[in-house]
Amino acid sequence: MSDLGFTHIALAASDVDASISFYAKYAQMTVVHHHIDQATQSDVAWISDLTRPFVIVLFPLSLD
Repeated sequence: MSDLGFTHIALAASDVDASISFYAKYAQMTVVHHHIDQATQSDVAWISDLTRPFVIVLFPLSLD
């Protein structure tokens, strides 16, 4: 049976790098994609534990 669950979830983070460190330490997740969004000039990271086709997308919290 194939996995019919979520493929990703997007979370706003006040500090993307600190969030990456947190998930690496406590959930054994690693960055699988990291870029600067050209429209917003924001740091965006996709992280995964590489056990299933699922990522957490981290992007900066905007207070605007």
